[in-house]
Amino acid sequence: MGNRYQLEQLLGEGGMSSVYRATDPNLRRTVAVKLIHSHLSKDPEFVGRFEEEAAAVAQLKHPNVIQVFDFDNDGDTYYMVLEFIPGETLQNRLRRLSAAGELLPNEQATEIAAAISDALDYAHGRGMIHRDVKPANIMLDDQGNPVLTDFGIAKIIGGKVHTLTGSIIGTALYMSPEQVTGGKVDPRADLYSLGVVLFEMLSGVPPFDGDSAMTIMLKHVNEPVPDISQLNPEIPPALKAVVEKALAKDPADRFQTAQAMAAALRQVLGSPKVWGLDDTKPEGGFPPYERTDAEPPTSALAPGILEGSAVPAARPTGVGRRTGCWIAGAIGAIAILGILAVTAVVGISQLADRLRGIAPVVSSDTPEAAAPTDAGVSDELTATPLPTLVPPVGSSNIYVEYILDASGSMLELLGGKTKLEIAQDVLDARVRTLPPGVNIGLRVYGHNIPFQQTEASCADIELVVALQRGGGELIVDWLPGMQARGMTPMSASIRLASEDFTFTPENRNFIVLISDGIETCGEEPAEAVRALQELGIDFKIHVIGLAVDAEARTQLQRLAEVAEGTYTDANSEQELSSALGQVGEMIVQPSPPTPIPSDTPPPEANYDASGEGTVQSSTTYPGYPASLSTDGDLGTSWFSTGPEPGGAPSTYLWTGLQDDFMAEITLVSNDFNYTQDFRTDYGFESVVIQVLDSAGTVVYETTEGLPGTPDPRVTVRPNVVGRSVRLSFSGHESVDCGGFSELQIGVYREGA
Repeated sequence: MGNRYQLEQLLGEGGMSSVYRATDPNLRRTVAVKLIHSHLSKDPEFVGRFEEEAAAVAQLKHPNVIQVFDFDNDGDTYYMVLEFIPGETLQNRLRRLSAAGELLPNEQATEIAAAISDALDYAHGRGMIHRDVKPANIMLDDQGNPVLTDFGIAKIIGGKVHTLTGSIIGTALYMSPEQVTGGKVDPRADLYSLGVVLFEMLSGVPPFDGDSAMTIMLKHVNEPVPDISQLNPEIPPALKAVVEKALAKDPADRFQTAQAMAAALRQVLGSPKVWGLDDTKPEGGFPPYERTDAEPPTSALAPGILEGSAVPAARPTGVGRRTGCWIAGAIGAIAILGILAVTAVVGISQLADRLRGIAPVVSSDTPEAAAPTDAGVSDELTATPLPTLVPPVGSSNIYVEYILDASGSMLELLGGKTKLEIAQDVLDARVRTLPPGVNIGLRVYGHNIPFQQTEASCADIELVVALQRGGGELIVDWLPGMQARGMTPMSASIRLASEDFTFTPENRNFIVLISDGIETCGEEPAEAVRALQELGIDFKIHVIGLAVDAEARTQLQRLAEVAEGTYTDANSEQELSSALGQVGEMIVQPSPPTPIPSDTPPPEANYDASGEGTVQSSTTYPGYPASLSTDGDLGTSWFSTGPEPGGAPSTYLWTGLQDDFMAEITLVSNDFNYTQDFRTDYGFESVVIQVLDSAGTVVYETTEGLPGTPDPRVTVRPNVVGRSVRLSFSGHESVDCGGFSELQIGVYREGA
């Protein structure tokens, strides 16, 4: 590389780069070389940002900041050269402790936070904001000292690396409120993120969590910080106060500088009451951290998927600034996975206006009974029950949430009845026709609070029936008491409904919206859906306009188009019944075959999606969870508990967050495992690789032999659109366990 650096070992790969252990023969030192993926190197805008930010980052020289030695290009290949630090990320340390049911000692957590505050203070004083402080970007070297990595990466990648929910969630967990809303980001955003990291170190969990990135981000903006003392009673008031100040929603209420935060943390360190019952700090700090290779698994087998790391817990060292080798100029090394696990910061600036358009909403999941109205029952629709739709396949994976407009305009007359009465009667009849296994729910807006109370009415969104089998009967029971009184918070209702679904390959999720007017409380509904889609939240919305005018029709048609659903006009009770019937038939039918791009040759992979998805396995050896095979670390592996009963294959399932063009799938064996004994004799004889679409249908399948030990690296090119990848392994080499290091999902995404 550049006629200078000798690449020796691939350490890992991510969406932006591949990282290699290398040697600099001129200076006779070990370094880490990060090679930027070629598709990014062809983007002049990216290259410009890379050169500008890399030059700035290379000027940072601080014992708690990763050192960039060099950056350059070799033809079209751009690269960075960094120090190589042995150790592990704080993220891995916390995972190990969590798996063992332990917490990081209060003292060590406080010292780590103080050292990272020093690093931030140094960088902020030179005009640099990190923007992505999180445990994955904090290395703990072999002496336990914290080192902040990935300075400038968030700005370098900008919006060019397409990041979806899996990786967004990793960043969203630590994102400041102003980053979420698109406000001005200054150094105090880094202090908020560090406050989240400190909260997690002390309690074992981040302050806000959720099933989607949007849910988490909105919690950062709207929800109070949980009481950390409820999670860790040993935290003294002074340390709790530091956490709460760092996590203030308003930047003006936080520490105003990293130096002030570091000083507050060190003041806490001066109080022996932090450290527990003995009121003493260990003489000379904690003993040095030593990585201990785990013994090959031989104990009793246990099922389940654990979320810990393979490395046994060890007592860490006292934490502070790196000394000795740093001052003397000797060479450290970088466990580069903190830098490799580059998580592209979500394009929040592009979503900010949309998020600001969705006001905080109070949603009641336990509505009180409303007074019955005088709504009549349609003889036309109830005299003869409509036939139940019968899907050709099982219906338990179908989820349908109705959103019903109960705004004041629904009291207008249409054919002698109010629109509300028509909607009540038709929905009553049609939900009875859905198969019994379908999961049905109902949200209503405008039902309780009159439109004159504008602000309160815009927050009047009620989940009256949660998604469940048999939900149709509950809807039928509730409908007669429905009223129409308020505003039309359509966008916020869709956003809340999106949080009611579980997004797995097997589930088919639908919203059916019945409305007679336009949004009156927030942003354009189609834009709200686009914002959700950019976060990887995917469902269809079928829209029915009930006697709408031209303006409302245009808005509702645009919503249906963006949400990949249908739009139907209904200008009478019969037309509404027909429209709902057609929607019901579409919902219970199986998904059409996944289209396959016809371009020749097919597009090549330009993005690694493996880190975004969720994973599960048929069995998991304790301490070696399925997540270790999508963590970007070739030194860790998932291990099963050995052959399945009756000779059934061991299975491993990766599920993405959206449909993607699967260009390349690579299976990496254990030959780089940190424990040398694990590199051989723990593989398989063969693997069946399948790609499944969002309906769970197999759209690609191949069987690959895995001769020898370690297993060979396998790469296949499905060139199909799919949502998940299933691996079925046969022929365990060991009776105790078998596994692999990394599953790499190379997809093609436009603009990535």
